[in-house]
Amino acid sequence: MIALTQEKREELIKYYGTLIDWSDDRLSSDLSDFDRGAIESSKLMTEIALASLTAEPFGWEIAGSIFPTLGEALKPGYRGTPEPIYDEPPVPEIKLPEPIPAMGMDSEYDTGHNDGWNECLAEVKRLNGWGE
Repeated sequence: MIALTQEKREELIKYYGTLIDWSDDRLSSDLSDFDRGAIESSKLMTEIALASLTAEPFGWEIAGSIFPTLGEALKPGYRGTPEPIYDEPPVPEIKLPEPIPAMGMDSEYDTGHNDGWNECLAEVKRLNGWGE
């Protein structure tokens, strides 16, 4: 699992909200079926990620017993640490592809594509605190 600080979580929540707004704006314009499908798919994935970052636990578990509130879980007589139970899926572990090495490119498109790919990977690593 990815360990997020509260600061990183809040940064991602704000960023995902901006992406959803951008998607809504783009979907209101004339688009090809391909572009519309790509934006709708991206928006759905962003909404899922946002839901997992903002989800509240619906219950708590201690030693196999499930409680509707944290107060119930902390009543005397139960040993162990309460673990939250979420309705939304957790943020999954991210496995990244390798950067595309710089080499003699055939066109400006290839150079721009590879540079964009590598910049995107660097940003994902920065947002997750991987220090690259």
